[in-house]
Amino acid sequence: MKKKVILTAVPMLTFAMAAGVFAQEYDYEKKDYWYQEAKALESFSDYTTMEELFTALGAADAGYDVNTFINSHMGETMMEQCWHYVEWSDPMDAGLIEYWKNYEGGVLKEMHHVGDEEFEWASYVPMSAYEEANAEKKYPVMVVCRGGNDAKYTAECFGFVHYAAESQEYMVVMPTDREPDAVQKLLSELKADYPVDESRIYITGNSMGGLATLNNGWAYPETFAGMAPFGIGAQNNLTEEQTAKIAEVKMPINYLYGTMDCYHSFPITECGMKDVDTGVAEINALLAADECVFEELTVDEAERLVAESDDAVKQVTGLNYTYTWSEELDDTTYHFGEYRTEDGVPMYRVTIAQDGTHWHSPSYAKLVWEYFSQFSRDTETGALIVG
Repeated sequence: MKKKVILTAVPMLTFAMAAGVFAQEYDYEKKDYWYQEAKALESFSDYTTMEELFTALGAADAGYDVNTFINSHMGETMMEQCWHYVEWSDPMDAGLIEYWKNYEGGVLKEMHHVGDEEFEWASYVPMSAYEEANAEKKYPVMVVCRGGNDAKYTAECFGFVHYAAESQEYMVVMPTDREPDAVQKLLSELKADYPVDESRIYITGNSMGGLATLNNGWAYPETFAGMAPFGIGAQNNLTEEQTAKIAEVKMPINYLYGTMDCYHSFPITECGMKDVDTGVAEINALLAADECVFEELTVDEAERLVAESDDAVKQVTGLNYTYTWSEELDDTTYHFGEYRTEDGVPMYRVTIAQDGTHWHSPSYAKLVWEYFSQFSRDTETGALIVG
């Protein structure tokens, strides 16, 4: 790392996992959108409404019920980020373009390589970038990857475009092809035509988009100053060669997960996506490569944490973080676990959204941006810069 800063240590907090209890009756302006036909979901053969989709996204065996979710503040804020997806099926509908221009400070949505089913992509640039006063300003980039079977531009619902419009601090791109070489080609085109801060390019995504986030970050670590996969637990899928590369250039990572995720990617001892011994070994390898201070995790210790820990984030995940705490944001409780370097740099963070589903939770974008904002890269050497 080119530069390090010392972050104030957060005292360890313990708390009991709260049960997901929502109000039985809760009305709000856009509630009816849950039940309307969402034409943009056409690639989901089994779903025609957001209610049907979110029925599948939650873990019924853990107590999730879509009706109580809809009749909650989380349901309200989720629909505030998704209603446009129900309203307009054409990704370039004039109404949708105006919606993004007028949302908070606004973003200009543009489509690229339209009609190319393999390489088409969308950009969302803050309206402030077109002001004369910002003619020389460069903007960070957030690459946002949709999930595996999601219809194109489903990721517009994930909150990252909304927060770009609200904050005016970064631009967003959404690829159709999430393979690393295709994303590199997209970024090359973006840099040629837009005011990109090449030292601050980040990547995030949900589910298969979360795995695509990992694939891109490990393939081109010097490109990305941070990764934030969500809906995949703590998978990292690092090869030995990739681990060695991360040991050279480092990679900040923020995993995000909802306690009602239908795929049960946590705890690591019960996740069906990967053999537990392999998963634990990969976590230890990444923590070592990023020079985190940690006690090597074992399968036995992970099982003990799940069974006995009174710390929610350790119990949910099976990881023995050095720092844990919780925050209340927009009436949702978020639990955090971190591993840091000797200098206090938070290289590995897990964010748990209480009662969140397999999709995002409403404050993910804000939390991810705050985390990413600590990091950039030297564009000549690829070295990570902190601060």
